[in-house]
Amino acid sequence: MAADALAHCLALLGQELTGDRAQVLCDELLAATAAGGEGEESISEMRRTIDLVGALGCGLLAACAAGLTMGVVSLDEVDLRVKARCGSDDEKAYATRLLPLIEHQPHHQLLVTLLLLNALANEALPLFIDELVPGLYAILISVTVVLFVGEIMPAAVFTGKGWG
Repeated sequence: MAADALAHCLALLGQELTGDRAQVLCDELLAATAAGGEGEESISEMRRTIDLVGALGCGLLAACAAGLTMGVVSLDEVDLRVKARCGSDDEKAYATRLLPLIEHQPHHQLLVTLLLLNALANEALPLFIDELVPGLYAILISVTVVLFVGEIMPAAVFTGKGWG
C-alpha cells in the first residue's frame, strides 16, 4: 500500500515538479503520514483506556446509587428517633447524623437525585462499552453489568442481615 501511495504521489508530483524535488516531497509526505499513524495508535489506545475506565466508573456509580437508594428508602424516622434517644453510643451518633436526611424538605429530593444518578450511569454504560466491543456484545455486557452489579449485588448487600 505504501508503494502504491508512493507511486501515485510521484506520478502527481512528476506532472508539477521535475526530478529530485518530487522524490523529496513524496518522502516527506510519507514520513509525515507514517508519524501520524503512530499518533493515531496512541490516541486509539488512550480512547480505549478512557472507555474502559468510563465503563467501570459507570458500573460502580450505578451500584453505589442503587445501594444508597435502598438505604434511604429503608430509613424510618420513628426508628431513628428512638435510636437517637435510647440506643448505644454508636447508634445515637448514626441516628443523629441520619435524621436530617429524613427531616429535610422536600422529603424526596435525595431519593430523586440518587435515582437520576443511577439512571445516568446505567444509560452511559453502553456508550462506553460500545466503543470497546461490537454492538451486540455491548448490549449483552451492559445489560449483565446493570443487572448484577447495579441491581442484584446492592440489593443483596444492603438488605442482608445487619442492615436493618
